[in-house]
This record gives sequence, structure tokens and C-alpha cells, in this order.
Amino acid sequence: MLREALGLCLASLLLCASASFAQDDELLDPEELLGAEERQNPYSRNGWYVQFGYAYGIDQNLEDELTNNLDKASIPPPQPFITNPNTVNPAPPLIGAPPILISIGPAEVSNSSGIDARIGRRMLANLSVELQLEYMSNFETEIVDFGTIDVSTTAFTVNLRLPILTGRIQPYALIGGGAIWANPDSAWPQEGLQPSRVTGDPARFRDLINADNVGAVLRLGGGIDAYLTEHVYLASEVAWVTSQGVDVSDIKYLSVGLSVGYRF
Repeated sequence: MLREALGLCLASLLLCASASFAQDDELLDPEELLGAEERQNPYSRNGWYVQFGYAYGIDQNLEDELTNNLDKASIPPPQPFITNPNTVNPAPPLIGAPPILISIGPAEVSNSSGIDARIGRRMLANLSVELQLEYMSNFETEIVDFGTIDVSTTAFTVNLRLPILTGRIQPYALIGGGAIWANPDSAWPQEGLQPSRVTGDPARFRDLINADNVGAVLRLGGGIDAYLTEHVYLASEVAWVTSQGVDVSDIKYLSVGLSVGYRF
């Protein structure tokens, strides 16, 4: 009887140990662990996302550059040469008279509204790579006693987005680079202005400021993503956008954005 009892106890222990090892093996399955981790923190998972929203551009350079350069503005004389009013001893005309120096201004540049669209992929918990297109519709440049010109910009950048936290609230840093296009809507307006202050030169705006054509651009900033669900999030961001290159070197603005995104 004693031997049978000991045998039964030993068999029970072996069965319990086998069940325990089998359960441990099941818990240690890598796929199950990965699934548990994703279920525990779905906000930092890898995958694609899209984002679209409103952007507000705050000028940081155009106004200062225009104001500084207005004192250097000049227009050609109203006639190709100047005659001597002395009719008794008339003198020959002075051909090629120098330009007339004028003082107009100051300049005021309004901030601009715009749109922001992105597509990206979360590569790691703390790293995303994205493509961003930002359009600013209207930096209105108004010059006192002269007129207004609207400047629109389009910036296309490749960004690295670096989340600092990986929970439902994710502050992040951002760095990117690419190309920017600046487009003034017209040359200096001519209607309703004093003739002595008007020039027919269509490139006068380009003479005073570098804000026309295409160049490189750098974007530095940061923001916060706030997840409403595993797939939908709100994003707020502030970024410094500065252009490089002779044709657009005066385009510098602060971009403040509010967007909604979707994680696939």
C-alpha cells in the first residue's frame, strides 16, 4: 500500500510539473508576447499614418528686410533727359540723368493662413519618417503710400519625427529639409499712386527682397500628439521654417499648426 501511495504521489507531481512547463512554454511564445505588447501599448506600434490640418504662418523676416531696403529704393526719371529752362542760352540736355532716390514705407507684412498635409510611417517606437507639404496662401506685403503684394509659399520637406513618450500623449521633436517655392502675385501696382513714386520696372519687388522662385528649406520644431483612439489622434505643432538660396533667402516664418491624423 505504501509503495502504491508513493507511486501515485510521484505520478501526480510529474503531471503537475509537465502542465506547468507546458504553460510556461506557451507564455514564452514570441508571437504571443508581441501581441500582448501591442495590446498593452498600441499607440507606439509600427505602421503608416496620414495627417491633415490648418497651419498659420507668422512672418519673421520679410517685414524687416522690406523696411530696411525701402530707403535704398530708386525710380528712373520721368523723362529720358532733362532740358535747361534758360531759353536765351540754352544748354544741351543732360542725357542719362541719375535715378531719383525716394523714401517710401514703412512696410507691413501680415501673417498667413495655410494647410498642412503629411504621410508617414512609424519605424520604431521613437522614430517616424514622413513627407510634409505645407502651403501658405497669403503673406500680404503692404508698403505705406505705395501698394500691396501678396506672397504665397509652398514647402515640401522630408521629416524625422522623434516621439519622446510613447503613450496616449506623445510630445515629439521634428527636423526636416526640402524645397520651398515663393510666388509674389504681381509686380508693383500702378493705379492710384503718385506718378513720382511709380516705376514701370516689373522686377522692382525682386530688387528689394528675395522672395520669388525656388530654394532649399529647413524645418525645426516640435509638437504633441494626443490619441483619441488607437487610430485617431490630434496633433499640435510649432516649427521654425527658414529658406536657403539667393532667390528665397528672405522667407522665414514660424509655422503653428493643428491637425488630425489617422494611424493604420
